[in-house]
Amino acid sequence: QNFKLKPKEKFVSSQLLTNIIKSSTIPKAVVEEINSELWYETLNGQGKIIFKNDVTYEGFLKYGILNNEDPDNPCTISFPDGTTYIGTIINNEITGQGTYTFEDGSIYKGEVLNGLREGRGSYKTTDGIYYEGEWKKGLKHGKGKINQGNMELEGEWINGVLNGKCRIKWKSGNIFDGQLLNNSMDGNGYMIWYNKNEKYTGM
Repeated sequence: QNFKLKPKEKFVSSQLLTNIIKSSTIPKAVVEEINSELWYETLNGQGKIIFKNDVTYEGFLKYGILNNEDPDNPCTISFPDGTTYIGTIINNEITGQGTYTFEDGSIYKGEVLNGLREGRGSYKTTDGIYYEGEWKKGLKHGKGKINQGNMELEGEWINGVLNGKCRIKWKSGNIFDGQLLNNSMDGNGYMIWYNKNEKYTGM
């Protein structure tokens, strides 16, 4: 197939792609550079790519660039360390909506930006810890909730660390409601020990 590029559209030629691709089933195409009589061969369409760093990609290429923007028809990326990503990719960046399954079996589902967890998403570990809330640059950041079997926690994170208002409820009935600083109770709040019929309010 032959394509004329639209304004702002970019492409990567087959000659450059051969430097990073080990094998590919993506169809070949020819594109014309904007405002030029030059024609280049590239890859365009759906298929499978194995890169020389052993990363495998199954999805769409648009003029040699990884583009799979439809969350209802996601791409799959498999990494050598056992991590798998299923979701959207825009201009070679894992961005949009997707699911990471990590080597240890833990799973993240939600928004991603440039390969990192960003926005809203949920994370579940194999030992039963479940977090749902906000993320920034791959870390818990903002408001979120954790369920850890015998404990439910609702609080605020800054760069992966609990900081700010927090409420914790244990299976025993004990409750903490107050301020946390660097993952520790620090500041004003109250604690109820249900099994001892005790309550503390203060700093």
